[in-house]
Amino acid sequence: MRVLLINGSPRKNGTTHQLLKRTEQGFASEGCETELIHLIDTHFPHEYVYDEDNEPKRHPSPEVREILDKLLKADAVIFGTPTYWMSRSSLMQSLLEHMTVIEWNPPETNFPLYNKVAGIITVGTQGGNTAVAAQLAVALNHMGFRIPPFGITWHTPKISGTQENWNEFVPEIIVQEIVRAMKD
Repeated sequence: MRVLLINGSPRKNGTTHQLLKRTEQGFASEGCETELIHLIDTHFPHEYVYDEDNEPKRHPSPEVREILDKLLKADAVIFGTPTYWMSRSSLMQSLLEHMTVIEWNPPETNFPLYNKVAGIITVGTQGGNTAVAAQLAVALNHMGFRIPPFGITWHTPKISGTQENWNEFVPEIIVQEIVRAMKD
């Protein structure tokens, strides 16, 4: 089973990366082939992803095409993003916009992302975590991804004077449920 993990954080060693790295290790221990991509290493052209007839462009840059091809080959994709201003990172937004070109892709395949398993990890210190998770879930579901129970999770770093962080086991929970979903 092939699992692609996508770090939407501009920080390669921040909390989002740390959680994705622990998640990647969990998948590896389950015998999955894994790859972790840092979106900060990708140049996303900022031209509009639709042409003048409102049709998706079929030829994104080679760098973005490589990521899209990896998405198509993966059995499961874990999307990790920090929360900025109650929204996902601009890097994750750019990826979603560029994924539009593979959302519906006739004549080869009508919906190439249909029934691929997705997981979502959001990181932030405010209440935006759940809003960002919901935003991503709606977009990914519309593209055809299947998100299993407990496949969406969030992490709030411990802050002085707050309750115990219940989500210390984010990677373990998501690995267990994604592996189960891939086997279904």
